[in-house]
Amino acid sequence: MILAAGLGTRLLPITERYPKPLVPVLNLANILHTVSLFRRHGIHEIIINLFHLPERIEEFFNEVPQKDFHISFSKEPVLLGTGGGVKRAESFFNKESFVLANCDFISNLNLTRLIENHGTSGAWATMALIEDPTKQKLYSAVGTTENGMLCSLPRKKTLEPFRQGIFTGVHVLEPEIFSFLEEKPSGINDVLYPALMEKHPEKAQGVFMEGAYWFDTGDIPALWQTSQALLGMLGNSTDRLLETISSYGPVYREVAPKVWTTQRTKLPDHLKVTGPCLIGEGCQFESGVQIRPFSVIGDRVLIGEGSQIERSVILSHSQVGSQQTICESLFFEGRAFSALPNSTGS
Repeated sequence: MILAAGLGTRLLPITERYPKPLVPVLNLANILHTVSLFRRHGIHEIIINLFHLPERIEEFFNEVPQKDFHISFSKEPVLLGTGGGVKRAESFFNKESFVLANCDFISNLNLTRLIENHGTSGAWATMALIEDPTKQKLYSAVGTTENGMLCSLPRKKTLEPFRQGIFTGVHVLEPEIFSFLEEKPSGINDVLYPALMEKHPEKAQGVFMEGAYWFDTGDIPALWQTSQALLGMLGNSTDRLLETISSYGPVYREVAPKVWTTQRTKLPDHLKVTGPCLIGEGCQFESGVQIRPFSVIGDRVLIGEGSQIERSVILSHSQVGSQQTICESLFFEGRAFSALPNSTGS
């Protein structure tokens, strides 16, 4: 299950137009990065809960080729949160274990190892955790005992933790967890895990995912920072990012050192472009335009004469006027939103 019903308020004003799952990361809807992660680890039946702009998400998946996976939807009459939303979808899981994930992250988590570890432990609920000293300054800590039992959450602590990390938004769950949930607004981390830690401590586990990357995309600065990091990784033969963003539409190819665009796109000779950068389809570049390193240009973008883009994300269908400099920003509907936390659009 992918949790996709939220309002996405931290991504306003983008989420007035796009539901959060469809906000692009490297020109691919965020939720398709999660679908790809599932597919790589043998998960092909996926349910998505819907509330905010549900018709947009349904229409989107009507256009996505579903060759080796199938999407179902769970529509919510009111926003049920992560706990109530999972409970509403209970019948979909047919009393089998399942993976639950948020829709606002990008990762290469080894779900196969996570699922195997969960099965071996006998847990009913397992959180995928990572250790990252930099990110741990930004997110609440989750702690486990030496044998992997969850013992410390932001609002619940049963023992002094042996090891601490951050929660990735990915769980493996057993059907027993449904007895702890109700179909009403609630958070699964606020209801299920504290109850297990109190009554069945051995059934709540945390697994640290060694060697995995994990990036947040839940607000504008995080979305920008993630795009910068992923651009730096793009084309790395040990990762599958390029394959992922080419899986649901036009194939991206490297047309100059660390410059990727689709097979159907020909960049004009007058365009000055320096990688790493990613350029979508149907873009128009007037004379004197410069695309500098660490820029993502969405589909059908128009960039006016003499403008410069550097370390920025230009979302699809945007128009950048002439003689503009867009730097360290996310550009949407004529506004450049600074990548710096607590900044406002200009």
